[in-house]
Amino acid sequence: MEENNMEPNDIKKLVSTTKEDIKQLNTALTELQETCTHEETTVKNISDSVAELRKVCKTCDKELGYPTQDEIKEGGY
Repeated sequence: MEENNMEPNDIKKLVSTTKEDIKQLNTALTELQETCTHEETTVKNISDSVAELRKVCKTCDKELGYPTQDEIKEGGY
């Protein structure tokens, strides 16, 4: 990473470039997830704080919705 004594304009340019990179990567991820058939799913906690359980594709990691009570039990929650 760059040194801490960067000029505000340099920081602004890096932030802008980084945001654009993230946008392009998110688009690529979405396109990949749209081609996936989501054959196998699992239940995952998608939050770092409170438990937010979602049904997620094992292959592409796309959130597919909320798990049923049975799926939650099968997932060990």
